[in-house]
Amino acid sequence: MHEVLVPSTAVEAQPQGIPPLDVWMIQRIDTVKAQLGEGERVDPWYISDSFLTYKEVIHRAEMDVRGAETASNAIHTEAPAEQRLHASVQRLHDAYDITAYPFYSVGQQRLMSDDVHRYHARSSKPFTLQQREKETLQKITTAIGIADDPKQVMYSFASLPQAPKVVKGSITR
Repeated sequence: MHEVLVPSTAVEAQPQGIPPLDVWMIQRIDTVKAQLGEGERVDPWYISDSFLTYKEVIHRAEMDVRGAETASNAIHTEAPAEQRLHASVQRLHDAYDITAYPFYSVGQQRLMSDDVHRYHARSSKPFTLQQREKETLQKITTAIGIADDPKQVMYSFASLPQAPKVVKGSITR
């Protein structure tokens, strides 16, 4: 049985019927693990993609509550608590991507590294996880076998190395 954690800043914003992020993620991870063969691991990129899915699920639930037919209408009516929930999930997603980066395939690393170093699509500004966010991150990384420094609470995409380059079938860094 998994302990339920809700980020302290987002308690009042959790959409009704949507489990907190850690519970939702662990359910997805457990479902995938049940389908894997002996010795197979959950693809870390799948977890990153699952963060996007979770954001879509909570955003759709918020739109439904307000009767908003378009995302732009919903964004203009977000309550501060909803904005904090979205920010918390985004911080967790970013911290997860930084932590999982070494476990991504070369192609996935290249996508992320290019976003940071080439296109500047991801901020290099450091950010800090709150205690409950860190606990949630650790639950997710532990569930898929990725090491996470329990003392690290500050993250930055600037810490990601340049992506490896593939030259004539070989990988160079």
